[in-house]
Amino acid sequence: MIGQRTKDALAAKKARGELLGAVLHKDPQAIVAARAKANATNAMKAADFAAKMIPEIQKLKAQNMTLDQIATDLNERNVATFNGGSWHKSTISRLLAKAA
Repeated sequence: MIGQRTKDALAAKKARGELLGAVLHKDPQAIVAARAKANATNAMKAADFAAKMIPEIQKLKAQNMTLDQIATDLNERNVATFNGGSWHKSTISRLLAKAA
């Protein structure tokens, strides 16, 4: 029954002239340009976030805190990562490497 209803719905949609399946963009270069712009925007936002967080992490590191302790401290203070997640020692390590 489900299969038949799906076939009927697709046939009705096709009869109305609606496109079925993946819609291909008329200008593939526009997609490439849009992706490049989005990637540049994300890179800029990530750099801004790193510039904000690196001094704070370095301050905690100067207090002889381990990477695990820094991650725990940031998580306890509800400081979100760039993607809104939890801090881990690998996240701290990557930011410190970016600063070097």
